[in-house]
Amino acid sequence: MAIYDTMQFIKPDIRTLCIGQACSMGAFLLAGGTAGKRAALPNARVMIHQPFGWFPWSSIGYSNSRTRNFEN
Repeated sequence: MAIYDTMQFIKPDIRTLCIGQACSMGAFLLAGGTAGKRAALPNARVMIHQPFGWFPWSSIGYSNSRTRNFEN
């Protein structure tokens, strides 16, 4: 979180690029870049998982299973 906080605190734009795979905190940091300056190569993979824990009343798992592609 300290890296993300620093990215949000400084004034210059932050460009983020996913070359291979960005999972968990890597995906979080990738999303922390300046809007419009975040990118992933065509064969890169970004994985964001649902929070750990068991919530039977939650639709997070359902929403997560339906989300396959996203844009910057």
